[in-house]
Amino acid sequence: MTKRIDQRDLPCYNKSLTHLKGEMWEEISGCEGYYLVSNFGRVKALPRYVEPRGKSGHWTKERIVTLSIRLHYNQLVKKSYYEVRAVFNFQKRRFSLGLSRFVYQYFVGPLDFQKDAMMVCHKDDDDLNNQANNLILLNCGDKQRLSFSRERQTSHLKVMDPAIRIRMLKAKTRPVIQCDSQGRKIREFKSVN
Repeated sequence: MTKRIDQRDLPCYNKSLTHLKGEMWEEISGCEGYYLVSNFGRVKALPRYVEPRGKSGHWTKERIVTLSIRLHYNQLVKKSYYEVRAVFNFQKRRFSLGLSRFVYQYFVGPLDFQKDAMMVCHKDDDDLNNQANNLILLNCGDKQRLSFSRERQTSHLKVMDPAIRIRMLKAKTRPVIQCDSQGRKIREFKSVN
């Protein structure tokens, strides 16, 4: 059995400018020279000159951006899950980016944020661990199966009244006729099953 990582030791909480062992940084496209993202799921703001309206300008210090970590409670499994986002301002616009998807884009493989229907999931089921080696890409069906296998959700048929379920299944069944290659009827069945 592997020892669970203390969540305070995860990179998403580490605001030190010291590079972590094995950490790599990439410039965020569209924000070159201003923001970097790391393969450990951290975002760095580089020093820059800012001029607030009506005030004299100044240089900002290099810093690790505080991540937005939202808690979502799953009633079914009685456990909390997290959504981690990088929130920052650039050229008078506010950006809020899902960190796992962002790290995948820069360190694992390209994603089309507008067109693809793929979802980035965590191998170890820890939404705070956004290291590139912990991320996998799944389609909707695979993500649904993963959620069921991790018992994050259950089928609505399990909690449905059995009488209603039987009535629903009967309403959906259609008789099926088995024919030979000449089209002659061999057998008839109440449903596909």
